[in-house]
Amino acid sequence: MTAKIPAIPPMREHQKPAPPLKNLTDLRPAKQLADDLYEEARTSERALAASIRPLPENERPISEQFRIIAKEWADLDGAARMYEATRHDVLNQRMLALNAKSVSMAEMMVRASPEWHDFTAKMVEARTAANRKKLQLDYIQMRHREWIAADANARSERRL
Repeated sequence: MTAKIPAIPPMREHQKPAPPLKNLTDLRPAKQLADDLYEEARTSERALAASIRPLPENERPISEQFRIIAKEWADLDGAARMYEATRHDVLNQRMLALNAKSVSMAEMMVRASPEWHDFTAKMVEARTAANRKKLQLDYIQMRHREWIAADANARSERRL
């Protein structure tokens, strides 16, 4: 008997692969993808507010608050990781474009450029934004633990 291999389902729109690079020295698409992911994560809350009218924050259950912040954190963390993953690729691309006599001279020239400074600043900004969202997640978890402890204390007091 042969096992049937299930057919691969078609890709959904949000699962489409990134376009392949045409030239290995041209890594601008990777940097642009990182920029786009970062901007999309920052504007996703505004898009949600325009399409669906959410509950006021003080009326949302803790699980819903956690879900919303966790989704935002995942988007921001993905953008930050994309910057970090493409850092060496962007450095190499810019070093190749210089046609310097030595690798160390090309690296020094790239690292001293304003473009590299901007790229690094955006990378740090993306990681900082992701870390702030992670702290919001931790805060929600702490509030939930405090609520559980207070509820347990109230039950104990009622038994006395």
